Parts: sequence; C-alpha cells; structure tokens
Amino acid sequence: MVRLDDVLTAREIIGKRLVRTPLLRNAALSARIGRPIYLKLENLQQTGSFKPRGVLTKIASLNAEEMAHGLITISAGNHAQALAYSAQASGVHCTVVMPSTAPASKVANTRNYGAEVILHPDSITLLQRMRVEQEAHGYTYVAPFDDPHIIAGQGTVGLEVMEDLPEVATGAAALVVPIGGGGLISGIATAVKGRNPAVRVFGVEPDGAPTMFNSLAAGHAIHLDRVSTIADGLAAPFAGEWTYSIIRELVDDVVL
Repeated sequence: MVRLDDVLTAREIIGKRLVRTPLLRNAALSARIGRPIYLKLENLQQTGSFKPRGVLTKIASLNAEEMAHGLITISAGNHAQALAYSAQASGVHCTVVMPSTAPASKVANTRNYGAEVILHPDSITLLQRMRVEQEAHGYTYVAPFDDPHIIAGQGTVGLEVMEDLPEVATGAAALVVPIGGGGLISGIATAVKGRNPAVRVFGVEPDGAPTMFNSLAAGHAIHLDRVSTIADGLAAPFAGEWTYSIIRELVDDVVL
C-alpha cells in the first residue's frame, strides 16, 4: 500500500513547481445542499487538472536509462497534458496514445507541450495500442493512475485540503472525490486517513463509466466493455490493481 510518508515525500519532490490551488466555499452549492460546500480548484493547476502532481512525482523516481528511452502513456486528455508538460520541463521525449474522441483542445494542448500524439479509434483497446508502441520503441510507461508514485503525488491534494480546512483534519467534514481510474481518490484517502482514520471519503463515478463501482461489487479490478459519459476525464474503461486495493481498504463508499 501507499502510505502517508509517501505522500509527504511527493510533496517535497513537487516543491514549488506547481500551484497550491485555493479551497473556496461555493455559496450556490452550499445553499442547494444545506451545508457548507468547498471546492478545491485544481482547474487552476498547471495544465488545468491535478494530474501534474502525480506525473512529476513519477518522473522523479525514474533513472537515467528509463528517461533516455522516452516516456509513453494513454489518456483522454488530462494525464496527456500533464505528462507532456512535465516531460518538456524535464527535457524528455514523450508519446501519448489518445482516443480519437478526446477533446480537440486537449489534443492540441498536448501537442503544444511537445508530445507526439497518436489518436486511436477505440478507447477500450487504448492500452493495447499503447503497448504496441512501447514495445516497438522501448518507451518507459507512465501510468495515468495505477502507480504508487502517481497515487502519492495526487495525495498532495488531500494534504492541502486538510491544512486549509481544519474541519477535514478533525473528521468533522467529508471529502467527495470524482473517480476516473482512481488515482486521485486513492492518494487523497491515503493522505487524510493516514492523519485521521475517522475522516470520511466518498467517491463518485458517472453512471456510464462505473468501473470502480462494479469492481468493488465484483471483488476485483475489472475492465468495462464500453463507456458512455460526457465526462471524458472520468471514463477510464478499467480499474487499476493499486487503486482498487486502496479504495477497497480506505474509501467509505463509492456511488454513481
């Protein structure tokens, strides 16, 4: 399992290379729900999502030979941009295999950061297409979510929330986290439960991509035959072994 110490180490690795995003109370949602609702604005992070936290942590773990081979990944867009941005900052070549349905803006941003983008027509077989490229060129794979370094990096979000909202640290407030592949919620749960096991963490998935919900019901990580959701960043067609294990142990509930 990934532990709190791993998340603390990731924060040291990231340092001041990324933005410490604000945690703001949302008046409209608070009125609608009937209790204070705060949003962690990771959309203000470099590349527009939390993803660079994990990628920078992973890249720091690679040796010179792994870096020299170049990096590769699969992504619908957020992880793609994060890897391209981080690889460019590290002076490393990277390739990203993306579904042809990925938002054009995310594809363009990934290319603008210097990555080679390969568009693949089927999101369900995206991983297999990436493996072909990896084996052909010897690239080093940087997983979008199912990797202990990625998970630890994403967990820094949880550390910041606990510091900025004391109610979370004391267990008086709950965290609600979206789930795509599960890297973010795995990292957050590791961080907050490592400091206070009483903190409640809930995951939310789209009805059209119930990967982790179905995995928990099945008792093991599963692959979906299809996904159908407008939320492209939450449309991972498979659950990871690392993320499934952490979510099963630490997350209080996953809902659709």
